[in-house]
Formats: sequence, C-alpha cells, structure tokens
Amino acid sequence: MILLYYLYYLIFEFAFGQTIGKMITKTKVIDAKTQEKPSLSSVLIRTLARLIPIDFLSYFISSNGIHDRLSKTAVKKI
Repeated sequence: MILLYYLYYLIFEFAFGQTIGKMITKTKVIDAKTQEKPSLSSVLIRTLARLIPIDFLSYFISSNGIHDRLSKTAVKKI
C-alpha cells in the first residue's frame, strides 16, 4: 500500500500536474522557475521528499512544503 501511495503521487503529478485533490481545489504543480510542467526528476524528488517525517510541519513556517523547496516546484491556482 505504501508503494501505491507514492506511485499515485508520482504518476498523477507527472502525467497531469495534479492529484485528485488538486483537481478538486483547482491547483496544479509547476516548476517554480519556468512556471511550466515540472520534469520527471522534479516530480520524483517531490514524491520522495514526502517521506520526510516533518514535511507537514513546514507549512507552519511558509506556504510551501519541504517537498516543494527540495524539488523546486510550486502549487499554482488554475
């Protein structure tokens, strides 16, 4: 099940730029620098960074999580 959880994020964010939750909230993952679709390596880093146990706490400090900063991605309202 854990593998499926990470595959879900990897596949959806790379293929569509969105997970189901992002589709509902009308947001999309983008490359922070180019404002375009992120590369596979960026999405992979973003997905693996979700393994960091304190990732969710980073939202108390800034609007972007650790997984966004490490992968150089952002979430944009569409």
